[in-house]
Amino acid sequence: MCFKTLKYSVTESSGSVSITLQKHCQEVMTFLVKTTDGSAKAPEDYEEFNELIEMPEGPCEHVFKVKVIDDVVWEPDKEFTIAIMTPGGESQYEGDDTQCTVVILDEDRPGSIGFKERFIQVRRKDEVQYVVLERVDGSDGNISCLCKTTVANNVGGQKQAVEGSDFVAISERIEFKHTETIARVKVQMPDCKIKTDADGDEDVVTFALELTEPTEGVKISKKNMCFIDIQPENTIAEKAE
Repeated sequence: MCFKTLKYSVTESSGSVSITLQKHCQEVMTFLVKTTDGSAKAPEDYEEFNELIEMPEGPCEHVFKVKVIDDVVWEPDKEFTIAIMTPGGESQYEGDDTQCTVVILDEDRPGSIGFKERFIQVRRKDEVQYVVLERVDGSDGNISCLCKTTVANNVGGQKQAVEGSDFVAISERIEFKHTETIARVKVQMPDCKIKTDADGDEDVVTFALELTEPTEGVKISKKNMCFIDIQPENTIAEKAE
């Protein structure tokens, strides 16, 4: 007896994989069929199969099913093996065709994370600004990434904002639950003395937020940075008009 196919591929959403055994001899055969973990683990990824099978007299085939588990968590493709064993499970029968491999293909799409806007203008007096992150190209599973403030060098000729006096530094993981596609980051700007240039005009200063360290399987989009200009009040008013 042997496996008809030595490698099977099955998607998580299929629910199970059908395995075909073949017997070419005339006598009745009884043997144990048993799964063994590889990168796929039972019961998280599939249901263990450990059963005695009897095949009747004469050449014939026997089909059985192994259940695979469908979840919403992105994972790399995983595999496990199935072997034909002696009835007591002491050893595997000889031959390359007495063991097969099952590959579980993951279909989950966790998506990618990026800022909704790359450039934002804020007013110092508002003190708090919420910056929007978007999850696109999929929303399966719980995912996260690190969001942190950073220095914005030579952006549009603006002066660098100073951590502590112009903005409060942050470094936190932003989480998206299963199916969630929008998250917000809270940015704080202390109520401090306004910076002015030699003419007495208020300076425009800039800092940035950066996305890094996504969970496995998740991508950071090209909108990985958001530049925040702290603008004079009259400048924003003029642009609004």
